[in-house]
Amino acid sequence: ITMSRVGEMLVHVFGNKAKEIQEDIPVVLLAYNTRELALFKKSQGIDLVFVWSGNSQIFLAIIKIIEDSRNVDEDTATSDVPVILLAEDSRRFYSLFLPQLYQELMKQTGSLTGEGLSLHHKVLRRRARAKILLATDMEQAQHFYKQYSKHIIGLITDAGYPWKGEHNPNAGSELIKLVQKDNNDIPIIMQSSLPENRKIAKKLNADFLDKSDSGLLKGIRAFMREKMGFGDFVFRDSDGNEVGRAKDIEEMIDLLPYIDSDSLRYHGDRNDFSRWFRARTEFDLATALRPKQVGDFEDIEEVRSVLLAMMRDFHRQHQRGEVADFSLKVLDIGRDFLRIGGGSLGGKGRSCLLYTSPSPRDLSTSRMPSYA
Repeated sequence: ITMSRVGEMLVHVFGNKAKEIQEDIPVVLLAYNTRELALFKKSQGIDLVFVWSGNSQIFLAIIKIIEDSRNVDEDTATSDVPVILLAEDSRRFYSLFLPQLYQELMKQTGSLTGEGLSLHHKVLRRRARAKILLATDMEQAQHFYKQYSKHIIGLITDAGYPWKGEHNPNAGSELIKLVQKDNNDIPIIMQSSLPENRKIAKKLNADFLDKSDSGLLKGIRAFMREKMGFGDFVFRDSDGNEVGRAKDIEEMIDLLPYIDSDSLRYHGDRNDFSRWFRARTEFDLATALRPKQVGDFEDIEEVRSVLLAMMRDFHRQHQRGEVADFSLKVLDIGRDFLRIGGGSLGGKGRSCLLYTSPSPRDLSTSRMPSYA
């Protein structure tokens, strides 16, 4: 990562000399302002150009966007990792968006690692976070979409950017149409400084953000949490009113039996459940749930029963072999080993008392589980 002035050497010369030493090293230019940007164009020696706005998170964004571009092929092929596509040619705006996107991803990943009961689970969740791909023209955006269409969980696009070598004000609309042709349930947001593009976004059934709005970054965060599944699962009725909220799978299991049938159908038709599980790196559950449609079941109550059974079975399999603290909630879900109490049990020569829980189906007031 270099600034525009490297002693007496021109920055693109520095980039070329760096690549002579290490051929595949990415060279990123960090410019101070838009006037400085006008002097520099993407060249052989410079791979990416960012604008410094005083936010140190820009360094995290630079490192992560390069990591994601190198890891996305293997991670999507082997682990079904989700992808967020950002189509934006303005260096100033993607320098604002990317730190915000990664900050939200890191926050989500941090909350998820707290749910893992072992170091193994925590490491897996960190490595399975969503990848972000940056496209600065239509050709690159089309390539990314065709390559990772099955893995994209959200699209953030400008209204206009280069297409066939010239700036095209309708490039964003055409990209949205391309995505919706195959996946009409992918959350999409268009951002533009031209107010007339709000009507275009509404016509395409996409969200809209005004680039001149002071709440632009707040809108990006809200879009990630509410539409892409990074945050609590918010149950809503057909009018969009909140009727329930779950922050994790355990709360979802507790809440789902009491959710109104219309709300359950509303989210089922939009594939909101599989999207939420996927954003939370629960890929096996999301993959098993995604092909199922509400119309495949006799009624909505069967959907509720199947969804509950899948989540309980997944949670039981996921926690197999882990030692959890005893609680009625854990006892209901089922666990091989439970820990009662805390603190030391004494010297190393003393035996430990382990409580083995039976299947939830075997639990009754007349039968007490045995100790091992």
